[in-house]
Amino acid sequence: MLPSQILDYFDVVKVEEGATQIEISLDETYPESYKADENIESKGFMEPTTITDFPIRDHKLLLHVRRRRWLNRKDGVSFCRPLNLVAEGTC
Repeated sequence: MLPSQILDYFDVVKVEEGATQIEISLDETYPESYKADENIESKGFMEPTTITDFPIRDHKLLLHVRRRRWLNRKDGVSFCRPLNLVAEGTC
């Protein structure tokens, strides 16, 4: 149902199906490379972004995506992990 690539970066944390829509909540993963680096710390999640995707079996599809905010303890700079989630042949 979801592009396989999205599951490389996000965990499905909730799925709710109603009479007319399906809502899927996704949280950005905590990659192993960041867990192994003592200088990188997760500072929680940003506010979710809601994306309206293609309908599934006549149900509106809403993706609620929460990105993590990261802190580099070495220099005190906050950042977001760069993600390339544009499917080939689109935008």
